[in-house]
Amino acid sequence: MTLFLLTLACPADGPGDGHAASDTAPHPQDSPPGETGTSAETGDAAETGATEEPATVALAFSSTDAAIDNPERGLYTWAYLEHTDVSTLRAEGYTLVYTPLVLADHRDSAIPQSTIDTWSAGFDRLREAGLKAIVRATYTDYDTGEYDDASADRILEHIAQLEPLLATHADVIATQQAGWMGAWGEWHSSTNGLFDDEATWTGVLDAIVAALPEHRTVQLRTPMFKQTAYGGPLDATDAFSGTPAARVGHHNDCFLASDTDWGTYPEHAIETYKDFVAQEGLYLPVGGETCNDDPARTTCPVATEELERLHWSYLNILWHPDVIERWRNEGCFDEVVQRLGYRFALTDGEVSEAVAPGGLLQLALTLENHGYASPFNPRDVVLVLRSESERHEASLPDDPRTWTAGDAQDLRWTLRLPASLPTGTYDLALWLPDPEPSLRDDERYAIQLANEGLWQAGENVIGSVVVRDDAGGATDPSATVFEAI
Repeated sequence: MTLFLLTLACPADGPGDGHAASDTAPHPQDSPPGETGTSAETGDAAETGATEEPATVALAFSSTDAAIDNPERGLYTWAYLEHTDVSTLRAEGYTLVYTPLVLADHRDSAIPQSTIDTWSAGFDRLREAGLKAIVRATYTDYDTGEYDDASADRILEHIAQLEPLLATHADVIATQQAGWMGAWGEWHSSTNGLFDDEATWTGVLDAIVAALPEHRTVQLRTPMFKQTAYGGPLDATDAFSGTPAARVGHHNDCFLASDTDWGTYPEHAIETYKDFVAQEGLYLPVGGETCNDDPARTTCPVATEELERLHWSYLNILWHPDVIERWRNEGCFDEVVQRLGYRFALTDGEVSEAVAPGGLLQLALTLENHGYASPFNPRDVVLVLRSESERHEASLPDDPRTWTAGDAQDLRWTLRLPASLPTGTYDLALWLPDPEPSLRDDERYAIQLANEGLWQAGENVIGSVVVRDDAGGATDPSATVFEAI
């Protein structure tokens, strides 16, 4: 249950205002944006009204341990784009599905347009069902296990064929595993010798990355491939820059299977490459599946420590069943379900008790990420001011991809209200929608905070504010929009 504690603070304690009240106007160089002289938005419209800003009200929030079906994180299941009925998967708690693009019948030919059209229709069904895909193209026949791959030239031809498909449906692609080469598309056992020459496989990798829209990521099966191709590990300076190095993360399909995770890490440098993945996992997707129950590795304390260390966002519920059963029996399965990916929760904050039309709304929130990772795809942050008859949205400059696991974020904003805003009481909601136009208004793709009582139709209602003419504070009579300043 959300609590609104009516603790009044003097102006010097308000978010974004470090100045005590005074009988005289402060010097311009000491003034918060927009309080004297000109409008912070236009730079030419004089403000009016008292310079003493209204008091703030404390906010307190209660967290929840409930499982939350947030997008682009959590347990995933399988779905063939050709035929799987995905309509019930959201109700079963899934937001992610693994979708193999099986090319076993086309090792020696172009992909028929009919196949591409079938896959396109499958992506449409995912969108209707509120899901996103982990995509992998592979030449392995899933029915027979035959794993012959194709020549590099054929792979490059097929990548070019699928580029329009990936662009059209990038909104429902969470990430793409590199695929294409080797058994199961897992970058080993290539029957065409694709890994014999570095220039061959790096050329294919470059084409895979280039074919996917720039705001989406590719994942490699082992960190050694990433380091050879693009260096690293990635740091905050280059993260989210759109370069290939900033767009290629990691998937591990033998997580915890042995000391080396069955070859995921080289025996002579296991910890070195785990550190590599841990660093990159701050900015890039890490996920995959288990493939063997090794009690020295799969026991709950080891598993949860590594999931946290390596910043895992997603995990296959179907494989390996013995490992999943172990976690259920040992009591950490619910923690894994809760903490895969991000898990944002508010702890406290403060907001202006009242604001005049055209005045300044001050808002501060403390947010913690209790998950193993952060979101790895772009995400909007919007403050919504709403009543029964009014709705105003202000885009905020924050990037949830930087809300690091295990850290607390002190979020502070000053927002200008429209001068024409009718007086009354307004809800304030923190809205974290998917930035894709096709998904932005779909509440299934918005992020729900892990707090009691906030979630309403895709938005997190964090408090309220009274708009009244006598609220005090400087106002801008020319302000026309609700916006952060």
